[in-house]
Amino acid sequence: MILPFSTLLSLLAAFSSLSTPALSCAPPQTRAQSPVTIGTDGPADPTTVGFNLNHIAIQVRNLTASRAFYGDVLGLRHIFTYEASADFAIVYMGHAQGGRNGTGYQTGAEMARDQWNSEGLLELVWSSENKHIDSAVFGFSHLGLIVPDIQAFQDRLIARNIQVEKKVGELPSKDFGVYFGLHGKDPVLPKALEELVAAFVFVRDPDGYLIEVQVQQ
Repeated sequence: MILPFSTLLSLLAAFSSLSTPALSCAPPQTRAQSPVTIGTDGPADPTTVGFNLNHIAIQVRNLTASRAFYGDVLGLRHIFTYEASADFAIVYMGHAQGGRNGTGYQTGAEMARDQWNSEGLLELVWSSENKHIDSAVFGFSHLGLIVPDIQAFQDRLIARNIQVEKKVGELPSKDFGVYFGLHGKDPVLPKALEELVAAFVFVRDPDGYLIEVQVQQ
């Protein structure tokens, strides 16, 4: 989850008057007024220079439906399909890396060429055995998408008859807690988190994977 830039600026201003707390493996005993702690990590280990979070992979039941959703609705481009057998295939998709999606058009061949130097790619993994997929298990939380106009994005979903799980200004339903590690009888999100995500849109893909949408700050 990415916090809005305006929120981070106000938090930084508040933190500037606070002393730096001692590092500890134990949970903090007290909490400042804000629930956010800005990172203070130093430079990364030099041996990790060049490391890059390149892609995530999700299991899907229907490649055609998943490609249509991520391509037509979210604007990801088809990079390549790898059919290992009649019962197994993977599809790579991603936004153009030449700039924000649409500002730096790349062909599928160009995106495939740059695959190992790209970020934020999506790998769809299909198997004929993928009959039932529970997107709320295996530690999955959500995919995150940034858009320039969140109301226009919400209207786009509605115009395509895609169910919006949570609209702009609404509080999330109780079952959202499962996607944030809350598995009790009443998995309600903490109030601070509820207020934070009120400005977000949530939608599910054809396999039920939760997608969090924020407006670009």
